Amino acid sequence: MDCPLYDVVKAAYVSSNVRRLHGNDGSKMSVDGILGGDGATRLALRILRVNLYDDNYTEIWVRVSGDKVLVDNFDKQLRLAKEIYFQQVYSNKFNKVVRIIIPKSKCHRCLLSTPCNKCPLISTPLGSMAKSVVVTPMGALYEFIVARGSTYEELRRWGCKPIHSHGIDEYDYMLTEKQELAIIYAYLMGYYSFPRRISLKGLASKLGLSVSTLAELLRRAEAKIIDAFVRHELPHYIVGRALYGNRQTSIVEERLSSRHRVEERAKTGAGIEEAAEATVT
Repeated sequence: MDCPLYDVVKAAYVSSNVRRLHGNDGSKMSVDGILGGDGATRLALRILRVNLYDDNYTEIWVRVSGDKVLVDNFDKQLRLAKEIYFQQVYSNKFNKVVRIIIPKSKCHRCLLSTPCNKCPLISTPLGSMAKSVVVTPMGALYEFIVARGSTYEELRRWGCKPIHSHGIDEYDYMLTEKQELAIIYAYLMGYYSFPRRISLKGLASKLGLSVSTLAELLRRAEAKIIDAFVRHELPHYIVGRALYGNRQTSIVEERLSSRHRVEERAKTGAGIEEAAEATVT
C-alpha cells in the first residue's frame, strides 16, 4: 500500500516489542506475529469515514483496536508522523476513535489529482460498494458488496486479491418487525439497564406474551445484533476471521479452556490448602 495511514499502522507494529518478522530484509510480516493467541489481529484500523476536507487536506475517521500496547503505540507513531494531524475523539483500553487530517500531497496514489483516482477509501469500481475497509500491518482488507460480475476483474486491476467470496444473503443482519419491536421495547423499559429496571416476566406481562415467546424473540434479535457488532465494529476480529477462517473458533476455545483449567487448578489448590488448615486446626 502506498498510503501514509498504512505507514503509521505498520510503524506502530514494527516498533513494538511483540513484532515477529521474517525475510532477509525484515520487511515481510509473519501472520502468526500479527495475530494474537485468540485469533484476533494485534492491531487493526477500520475506516469509518473519509471526507475530502478541502483542496489541501483529507479528513479520515478511524476506529483502532487490538492489543493495548499496539493501540497506544499507534498514537505515538501518529505524533511522530510529519504533517499528519489527529484528534482523539474516544478512547478506552483497547479501542480508540481518532480523527486524522492528512495533506493530499502525502497521498501518493489516491488523493492526488490523477485520472485513476483508484483508492477504495474514497471510491470503488462501478457496481460495487465498500462495506468495510480495515488497515493492518500487512496491508488493507476491503469488504465489498458486488452487484455485477465484471466488478471482480476491475478490483483485481486495482491490485485487490480476493480472499473469500460468498452470497450476501448468507449473513442475515436484518431484524424482523417483531424482533425489532421487542428489542426496542425491552431497551426503553430498562431491561438492558444495569441493574435491570424490569424483569423478563414483567416485560412479557406488559406485552401480553408468554415468557418463552418473548425470550425467543429477544434471543434471536440479540444474536443478530451481536453478530453484526463482532463483524463490523471490532476490526481486529474481522481480520482474524478473514485470515484464520473457521480456525479462529478453535483458537478462542483453546485459549479460554486453558485459562479455565488454570483457574480451576488454582481454585482446587486453594481448596485443598483450606481443607488442610481446617484439619490441622
